[in-house]
Amino acid sequence: LERRLRAPYRLLIQLSAGFFGFSFLNRLALFVIIFALMLARQIPFSLLNNGTALNEAVQSVFDQYPILYSLRSLLAILCLFLFIVLLARILDRRSWKDYGFHFRLAWWRDLVFGLALGGGLMGLIFAVQYALGWVKITGRLFSSEMPFYAGILTALFHYILIGIFEEWFARGYQIRNIAEGLNLPRIGPKAALLIAYLLTSVGFGLFHAGNSNATIFSIVNLVLFGLMLGLGFLLTGDLAIPIGLHITWNFFQGNIFGLPVSGAASNISLLSIRQAGENIWTGGAFGPEGGLLGLLAISLAMLLIYAWCRWTRGKGSLHLAHTTYPQMDMISSVTASGS
Repeated sequence: LERRLRAPYRLLIQLSAGFFGFSFLNRLALFVIIFALMLARQIPFSLLNNGTALNEAVQSVFDQYPILYSLRSLLAILCLFLFIVLLARILDRRSWKDYGFHFRLAWWRDLVFGLALGGGLMGLIFAVQYALGWVKITGRLFSSEMPFYAGILTALFHYILIGIFEEWFARGYQIRNIAEGLNLPRIGPKAALLIAYLLTSVGFGLFHAGNSNATIFSIVNLVLFGLMLGLGFLLTGDLAIPIGLHITWNFFQGNIFGLPVSGAASNISLLSIRQAGENIWTGGAFGPEGGLLGLLAISLAMLLIYAWCRWTRGKGSLHLAHTTYPQMDMISSVTASGS
C-alpha cells in the first residue's frame, strides 16, 4: 500500500502546481526583496497602500541597483528547491532526491559534462553559420535595458532557474510518476519507462507550440529536444546532464551568440548579430531548434550522452529504478524479513 494518491491524480496536481508555480516563485522572490528593501528604508512601508507608487519605487531601486535582478532569480532558485521538497513530501510521499538530485561526485561530474555539451553544441552551430556566411556579427556587449554585467548575470540565473524547473517538471517528476503508474505486469518496467519518456517529450514539444514563430518543424524538433534532455535522466537516474545541457544550450544561444531562443529574442548578448541563411537550416526567427542545424546538434548530443554514460559507468542501460516506488521496496523488505 503506497498511502498516496494514484498516479493520474498526482500528475494532475503537479501539472497545475507547475503551471502556476513558476510565476508564483518569481513573485515570491520579488516580495522577499521588496520587504528587505523596506526594512533597509529604501522603500517606505506607506507605499503598500498605493500599488502604482510602489511599482514605480521598486523599479527605481532596481534601476539604481541592477544586481537586484540577478538576486531575484537566485532567490527564485532557492524557493524552487523548497517547492520541490514540499511537493515531494506532501504529494509524492518520497524524498525529493528521488527526482534526480543525488548530489554525489558523479552528479557534479555529469553536470559539468552537460554544461560543456550545451555550450559546445551551440558554439558549433554558431561556428557553422558564421563560416557559411549565414550570420554576421554586428556588435559586441549588446544590452538594451541595463548594464551588461548585471544583464548577463540575470540571464544566467534565469536560465539556471528554467533549467532546474523544466527538468524537474518534465523529466524528474513526470517520467518517474508516469513510469510507476504504467509499471503493470502486462506492460513491464522497460516499456513503462520508454512510454513515459516518449509522452513527456511530446508534451515538452507541444508546451512550446505557442511560442512566437513556431512551425511544425520546430515543434517536432522540440519533441526530439525533449528526448535529448530526457536521455541522460533515463541512463543515469539523475537530472545533472539534462539540467546542465538545458542551461548552457539556452544561455549560449541567446546571451552569448545572440540567436533566438525558441522564438524569443534576447535583449542582452555578448554578440549582436544579423542572420541571412536559409530558415530551413538556421531556424530563422525561432532559432536553431527550428532548423536542420538544430536537428543535427540534437542527434549528435544524444550520441555523446550515450557515449559519456558508457565511458563513465561501463554501460548505457536504462535506469529501471524509475519505475518503482522506493517506499514499496522498503515495505516489501520489511515484510520479507518478518516472515
